[in-house]
Amino acid sequence: MTCRLTGVNSYSPGLLLTPQSVAVSAIRGYSSCLSSVPGIAGGASSFSTTAVLSCLNPGESRAGSETITWSDSTTSTYSFSQTVRDVGGQAVLTRTGGVTGGRFRGDTAVTVLPLTLASIGPLSCLAPPGITSKSGVGTLGSTSL
Repeated sequence: MTCRLTGVNSYSPGLLLTPQSVAVSAIRGYSSCLSSVPGIAGGASSFSTTAVLSCLNPGESRAGSETITWSDSTTSTYSFSQTVRDVGGQAVLTRTGGVTGGRFRGDTAVTVLPLTLASIGPLSCLAPPGITSKSGVGTLGSTSL
């Protein structure tokens, strides 16, 4: 299965040049899904975490999980290992893992999500409020979701 992935990360306080503890709220939308399973057109997830971040380090490599609620009201728990790379000024989040619970349990999955500055230039990193959100469009791919 493949899906279009849209994501928005919100940061409080906003990202600055100096590292600081930041609350991160994330919303993910999965759409235009191509699947052999009838009734799965898309899905959504959201999660929150706290991390030490800055404009120069907008994400951290970590292990985590999220629960995706699909368009047919079933859920999948996606457990992953996340890496973050800076590619041309974008934070590219890559998550590799598998479905450990719910629908599609046992499938492997990969998500790639480039996050860009949301309507704000990098000069916002110099003083508060800083960068308060990033958004992007990527993909979800799996063995048989």
